[in-house]
Amino acid sequence: SHYGVVITENKDGYLDMNFEEFDDIFGLASGLTDEQKENLWSKCTGKRVQWHGQVTSYPSWTLTTGWIMGVKNGNSDVEIKLNSANKAHFSPVKYGNTVTYMGKLDSRVTRIFPYKLEDGDVLAIEDTRPVPVNVHELGIEP
Repeated sequence: SHYGVVITENKDGYLDMNFEEFDDIFGLASGLTDEQKENLWSKCTGKRVQWHGQVTSYPSWTLTTGWIMGVKNGNSDVEIKLNSANKAHFSPVKYGNTVTYMGKLDSRVTRIFPYKLEDGDVLAIEDTRPVPVNVHELGIEP
């Protein structure tokens, strides 16, 4: 246990904590210092997680990043670099869907950047009715 935090993996090889528990440790509102977070993060990099969240940017492809999908969990954002071999799993995903997703931890959240996962996959799409984008999310005034 470091700083009162115990990080374990379950029998399937995933970190044994949900997103809220994880974000309490590494998130912007965490009581840990950046140095403490960095020490703990070094034990988490490359570990697999399985979380639920709402899709804020549906899977899109660019030459530099490959397939990327954005998900919001509470007040934190997660950017998932999807494994193209799993395209059949993530191609039906729409903006606003609630998804169960997995990936390997790559970088932790900062004030500027979201959590980043790599080798990601979408395991379940729980809400297939997409939610329309509202004016505030577009960031423009009508």
